[in-house]
Amino acid sequence: MTWWQRFREERGYAVIMTSLVLVPLMGFAGFAVDVGAWYARASAIQRAADAAALAGVVWQPDFASAEAAAIAEARRNGFDNADPNITVTVTDEGDNQLLVQIIDADADMFFSGLFLDQVQIGRQAVAEYNEPVALGAPGNSIGHQMPAGCDDIIGAAGSCAGSGPGWFLDAGGPRSPHIGGEAITTQCLVSWGANCLNSNPINPNYDASGYVFAIDVPEPAVGNPITVQIFDPSHYAWSGKEIPHWGSSSAVRTWLEFSIFEADGVGLTTPETRPIGGCTKIFDPAADPGENAQWATLCTFTPTVADIYPLRVRVQGFAGAEDLAITQDGFSMRAISAGASQPSFYALEYLPMLSNAEATTTFTFAEIADVHAGKTIRMRLFDAGDSNQSGTFTMRPLDPNGQPVGTCRYRSYFAHQDPAAQTWRNSDSGSQCEVITRTGSTSLYNDKWLDIEIDIPANYTCTSCWWSVDYSIPAGVAFYERTTWTVLIVGDPVRLVE
Repeated sequence: MTWWQRFREERGYAVIMTSLVLVPLMGFAGFAVDVGAWYARASAIQRAADAAALAGVVWQPDFASAEAAAIAEARRNGFDNADPNITVTVTDEGDNQLLVQIIDADADMFFSGLFLDQVQIGRQAVAEYNEPVALGAPGNSIGHQMPAGCDDIIGAAGSCAGSGPGWFLDAGGPRSPHIGGEAITTQCLVSWGANCLNSNPINPNYDASGYVFAIDVPEPAVGNPITVQIFDPSHYAWSGKEIPHWGSSSAVRTWLEFSIFEADGVGLTTPETRPIGGCTKIFDPAADPGENAQWATLCTFTPTVADIYPLRVRVQGFAGAEDLAITQDGFSMRAISAGASQPSFYALEYLPMLSNAEATTTFTFAEIADVHAGKTIRMRLFDAGDSNQSGTFTMRPLDPNGQPVGTCRYRSYFAHQDPAAQTWRNSDSGSQCEVITRTGSTSLYNDKWLDIEIDIPANYTCTSCWWSVDYSIPAGVAFYERTTWTVLIVGDPVRLVE
């Protein structure tokens, strides 16, 4: 065989082999193009699932609204549940969590159709929001529960000892002294009285709508009448350490309005839009023996759903309100169901406190549910640990078991200052969370906000989840505290967790 014949035979072999190899090479090249497109599609699906979960979770626990919002957001991002190839599934993961899964059952194929019939791509996201922290104490009352006729100090024993957290609720008139410890309904920052706004900026924390409390009705209590009562709402006595305690007989006195609102049916906490008929009442400061140091009935209402019924207390914005009032007034409340199951009663956002306890220096103040394990608590205390008596005052947060927590950090600032500009300090104790609030005759946080941050252990669990604060004060010192507290869970209020 000549060389030319061999060449012609080998040339034919090369053509055949090139043809055979070219097909899978082109397939692999095409498959690589499709894989890149699938990664891009998966990223788009993940972004849409994230956005849908975040859009829907804010409606929880109203799952129907949460599902509708999530599906609508997925549609806006290009994934329409009406498309036969697209599936958007929304799953209720609890009161404050929502899962969204998006599946494209027939992803685009440019070249891999030679090898595959169909490619399915799916992604999911779980979003949650931080539930509001309940402030106060466990049970169907808020503020110390005094026996009728008692208007003196919270004693350690005796017929007027009462029961409860060791503090009353507190509301200050619009021109009352901010330095006195009431931070929300007080307009003035430095001085007080009729002319205080002429020379001082307005209190940046001032809120004319006042304070909002929650009457949290469980399912077994639905349909049973609930009677809401207020202790000492007339607040007209002015001597000693009586519950109102601030002002004089000639002072411009504060009027209080109490209003209960309908629940919205979905568990939201601040829908103060539909007052319940007969459940708004204004208490003036005139002497009324039927109200002074007595339990006065605000109203009786029958809950129709298991939900939060907001109760608002304000000192302005209603007929008869005294905008120049300078007195600060203490009271307590309770909600009593005619059935066996009782509602919970707690404050939302801010808890105004007045304690004139001689011996009780451990105060329950906030419920930190175990869903917050691994997060960070930020306590914000206004004018905390103040006193007119000398000595070293130390405060320690206690966990639900009554045990001091580990180390913490804290910062302080005046109301007009930027908290973010302040320096965090470590705990005043190296072994546990402690903050010294007074040394000698100096109150370190007089007229200041004190932020305390505590890291919650990742394995944190609780049955009764109420935290407290213990004050260590010198022997023989009579404790007196007027302060305003709030508790936040640090971090984005709405976030992705998966």
